[in-house]
Amino acid sequence: EADFSKALGPDSDPLVRYASLNNRGVLFIRQERWDDAIADLTEAIKLKPDGLPPHLNLWRAYQGIKQSDRAIAALDHALTLAPNLAVLYENRSELHLQRGNRAAARADLEQAIARTPKGSKEQQQLVDNYVLLGQLLGRDDRHKEALKAFAAALKIQPKSESAYRLQAESLLALDRRQEAGEALDRYLALAAHPSADVYKARGLIHTKDRQYRAAVEMYHLGNYDPHIVPDAYSTK
Repeated sequence: EADFSKALGPDSDPLVRYASLNNRGVLFIRQERWDDAIADLTEAIKLKPDGLPPHLNLWRAYQGIKQSDRAIAALDHALTLAPNLAVLYENRSELHLQRGNRAAARADLEQAIARTPKGSKEQQQLVDNYVLLGQLLGRDDRHKEALKAFAAALKIQPKSESAYRLQAESLLALDRRQEAGEALDRYLALAAHPSADVYKARGLIHTKDRQYRAAVEMYHLGNYDPHIVPDAYSTK
């Protein structure tokens, strides 16, 4: 911080000043000194309005003081400078989701997915985006679309635990019980610490199929009272 102060002296070169303000803004963000970060990043933007880094950092500072409108505005401006940068859509989707705007969050996730190159280093993030998109679609009862998102995630990463678990929820919502059971079996085979709700759900499916011995085993593993149906995996 002392070095930044020296670099920001009254006779500093404009380019040095711009870079120092941006970098000190990042330092202030890490220290959660949100107001100081906003001041530095705003001044950096004034020096170079078309500079992308201060806009990328400014939204995090506004998020720190819970001013989501300004955080989204910062990302909106950053997207005018870099409209094909997937991470910007991911960040804006996160903000929309925090505000409870699932439709806007989904739209930005779809944009992020479309802008992530195939075979890129960001494949795990791409899988996560597909899974989250499917989850949001499922919350709005758009389960057929959700299943397409989960399938896309599993095509990239066939051992995605979260994709199988959420896939089962959508399959159960569509009364595709056998497929849901298969998805849960895959989840249980992969998960180091399976969710108790998954054991319960698998037990319920076995019960519906009159596979009582297998059902009892699942109920036992989930430490489950079979008279109570778990909300996330309720069956018809």
